[in-house]
Amino acid sequence: MSRSDATPYGRLNSLWEAIRLLNLPRGLLSADCVSVGDEPRTPGAPDLFLRVSKGEVGPYLIAVDDTAGVFRWVSGPDTAGQVGPLSDPGQAARAIALLFGLEPPRRGRPH
Repeated sequence: MSRSDATPYGRLNSLWEAIRLLNLPRGLLSADCVSVGDEPRTPGAPDLFLRVSKGEVGPYLIAVDDTAGVFRWVSGPDTAGQVGPLSDPGQAARAIALLFGLEPPRRGRPH
């Protein structure tokens, strides 16, 4: 089984899934995977990105930063900023929604 068969977005799959689980209205927040392919790049730089957009806003790119243990913005208004920890893709997904001005549904039941 190839990496793409197991997880379509590689290390970014957990974040892509977390965005889907936000249960935002269909098509409101778009997320897909892009690769730099054969383009020249800086050694050690990521070659796989999650591209997120909302209508005319974006697309912005997110990559895995293993050194810091976070998902990191590669482009957009918070370039080089942390999206959220690799250990909590749900937190990162909510941060992405908030950046686009979306209020994700609250988790759990109100008390």
